[in-house]
Amino acid sequence: MEAKIVRDHIVIRADYSLADCRVLETDCADHDAFVALPRVVERDGVKFGLTGWNSDRGMAYYKNWIALAKVVVR
Repeated sequence: MEAKIVRDHIVIRADYSLADCRVLETDCADHDAFVALPRVVERDGVKFGLTGWNSDRGMAYYKNWIALAKVVVR
């Protein structure tokens, strides 16, 4: 059996709800890792915006209540 690299994906460590907001957590070791994360991810047809990073826990957070707009290039 052979392992295959899957591009354009991140590992989600947690997926939970807080009040009316759904939150995704992913590993984030430091500021450079935070800057390298995608600004928007999609899971189960729902788009999530990157909202922050907790350096003590080494986690970055995506939330679905963030207002998003599609970038249109002319």
